[in-house]
Amino acid sequence: MEQYTIKDLMERYNLKTRQSIYQWCDGLNLKLHKGERNRAYATPEQVEQLDQLKEHLDKGGTIASFTPVIDTEIDTSSNLVHQSVDSTVDTPDWLEMVGAIAGAISPPNPISHWDRLYLAAERGYILSTSEVQALTGAKPRGEKWTRGAFLFVREGKIGAQVAWRVVRKGG
Repeated sequence: MEQYTIKDLMERYNLKTRQSIYQWCDGLNLKLHKGERNRAYATPEQVEQLDQLKEHLDKGGTIASFTPVIDTEIDTSSNLVHQSVDSTVDTPDWLEMVGAIAGAISPPNPISHWDRLYLAAERGYILSTSEVQALTGAKPRGEKWTRGAFLFVREGKIGAQVAWRVVRKGG
């Protein structure tokens, strides 16, 4: 993954001080990652947001008046809002409102979680403990765990969480 150091960012945006970069990041609620020798760096997704801010500032805007452009997709089958943004950015309140409105327009399907589990089993997805818990309402435990028509088999780790392979029982 490409990494942009503070020095790279200062050159890219023609800024004189490191503090300017940190002010921009604070204004965007970006948390820079730590790399080799504990040096801060930005990801390409973060740089994309910083580029948008630079363009906004060049047009006479301020950091406080800036709203990043976020690619958003509403999946009406599951009533979830998906966004392609770095996970270190706080979700704007308006995005949560869009999700709530989408849920109000088409009432949630009470068995949609089973459809999503069936799809996960069919496609061989490996889910984290928190994803399984969000879909089933319960936290899986042990090496194998059954919920309804699905068996969850422990498959190592995804980050700090246990990874689970979803298997449809009897199929």
